[in-house]
Amino acid sequence: GLFVDKKVRANSFATQHRVDAMLEAAVLAGGKADDGGIEVFWDKAAEEKWDSIAGQRSAGQTYVGINPGGDRANRRWDLGRYAQVAGTMVERYGAKILIFGGPGEESIALAIRQQMKHEATDLAGKLTLDELAYAISRLDLLITNDSGPMHIAAAVKTPQVAIFGPENPEEFGPYASPNTYRVVRASVDCRPCGTVRCKHVSCLENIAVGDVMAACETVLAVPGHAGSRGGEPCT
Repeated sequence: GLFVDKKVRANSFATQHRVDAMLEAAVLAGGKADDGGIEVFWDKAAEEKWDSIAGQRSAGQTYVGINPGGDRANRRWDLGRYAQVAGTMVERYGAKILIFGGPGEESIALAIRQQMKHEATDLAGKLTLDELAYAISRLDLLITNDSGPMHIAAAVKTPQVAIFGPENPEEFGPYASPNTYRVVRASVDCRPCGTVRCKHVSCLENIAVGDVMAACETVLAVPGHAGSRGGEPCT
């Protein structure tokens, strides 16, 4: 540090969202903040493939994405509860359900689809990153674990409900306007937790279907959040 003339605050990464902490470092290095939030881009070809997958969309129809995967098991909410939430969204909103997942998460998506009484479009392992970003931008709501797609939804301003287990949402939650998302988490004393294998995962087990549904209803009640994202692409 003898040759460093500008230093990030010692507690920068502990007292604010990770995006703001990295932005603080970038500004000290000479960058200029545009206050535009995080962004994601895709190739135009992704739009053509997604539109063919999604099919003809009825006016006002609500598209709901389910993202049940995650980089480790103790960040993944119960699959049966995801299936219940998806079914309730169909019955209450007439929603079209789309299940997302990366390569290797096909069995997770299949397990949800098999437990549902209604039809769902299974896209696990079928989309490139470009296609996933565009697909999420067309949703009226994404229900997701703490994961990469959660951050994509924040970037494209798609309304979302983010289910948090061991991590701290104040540091790693959706970096978006507060009216576009709700974080659902259980009150536990052991958060944040970096344990890869947890024996009880009470931080997720204590989140009920009703908790997630209440958050979904709150987000969709915001004017313009339900059945309105099937028109012009986001810019």
